[in-house]
Amino acid sequence: MPEQTPNSCESCGVAPRPFDSVHYGSYGGPSRLLCGRCFNLEAARRGGLVDFEHIDFEPLTMSDARGREHVFQFRTHLFAAGVAIDAIELNEDQSEGYCFKVIGDEEGDLLELLARLVTKMRRGLASSHLEQGAHGLQISDRGIVRARIESDPEGETDMPVVVIDGRRISWDEFGRMVATYMGFQFKLELHDLSDEI
Repeated sequence: MPEQTPNSCESCGVAPRPFDSVHYGSYGGPSRLLCGRCFNLEAARRGGLVDFEHIDFEPLTMSDARGREHVFQFRTHLFAAGVAIDAIELNEDQSEGYCFKVIGDEEGDLLELLARLVTKMRRGLASSHLEQGAHGLQISDRGIVRARIESDPEGETDMPVVVIDGRRISWDEFGRMVATYMGFQFKLELHDLSDEI
């Protein structure tokens, strides 16, 4: 049995990456902290997936529309409806910047699923929704914003933050950006992170 530290995987003893751990157990019962690899191997065993192979993909650096580089870490996660691969950018403060996700069949080829994800990442990084204006960040003149809604653990209220172009924007700051469009109308659509939009 591996030697345990408070934040290490209870199966292999390795400290999981901040975004790649699971508290595994039944509702109301005890749970174990597992790294992503050990969770996937346990889920595959329980689901009878004898050919499932967990792959730890190497980080990937990609440039956005303005030429800024972003380093992405990958997480593979088995769940009831299939397998997901996430690409996650961690900022210096360990908050998540850009995030992309694809979902595929749990018995499918993970390398093909990764190729789909990289294509989605290229598309997502190719456009910019914010620009620097006279009064700080503004919505670009195209008038389109694609964002991810996140919680604000350091906020004093329950208001979320939005992540646009990999940047965390407070709800108040986003409101200020939208205020420049007084008298306009808009359409708000909500999609799962894995959806193509």
